[in-house]
Amino acid sequence: MTIQIPSRFTSDTPTANVTDQALRDWVGRAFGWASYADTQHTSGSPQSVTADTPAIFENNGGTVTSRLPAGSTQFWNGTTDRIVLDTAGDAWDLRITGTIVPASPNGTLDWWLDIGSDPLGGSSIPITQASTEYLKGTDPQDFVIAVPGFALSTFLANGCAIVFSSSVNATIYNKVVFVKKDHSGETKPV
Repeated sequence: MTIQIPSRFTSDTPTANVTDQALRDWVGRAFGWASYADTQHTSGSPQSVTADTPAIFENNGGTVTSRLPAGSTQFWNGTTDRIVLDTAGDAWDLRITGTIVPASPNGTLDWWLDIGSDPLGGSSIPITQASTEYLKGTDPQDFVIAVPGFALSTFLANGCAIVFSSSVNATIYNKVVFVKKDHSGETKPV
């Protein structure tokens, strides 16, 4: 089977015939996903969070499951603790999961994504943020944060850090960062 592609989606020819295999190959090169599970912070050795002190969401990416697009080597850098993408215009979906144990009840967890060169200092550039309340007192609480985004030049230059702050002391473990690239910046605008 061939698919007729309108000229607005192709470079030079008025129409182009694309086989279904070529289309599958292109999609496989353009889109993908990866899941990075932290192996450093466990329930026995969690990341400590000091009340009202912003911290980087640390994840060494010790266990990686992925189906990366061709040309991509990673979506998460476990050394710098940042989301990394390849091309300006790439769009992505991010899911962050983990377990947090607050030291006191009735607290909140604030988080934001930051593309600044120093997210905890003077070069912070937050691009989205949200808050959630601790609903189980001081019991371990699983959390899920999901947000879409896109990468432009500052994102590509600095990567994107996940920053969080708790209103009470806490510990955090079972951390996973899942990134899915669902639009390639390499495609031509319509």
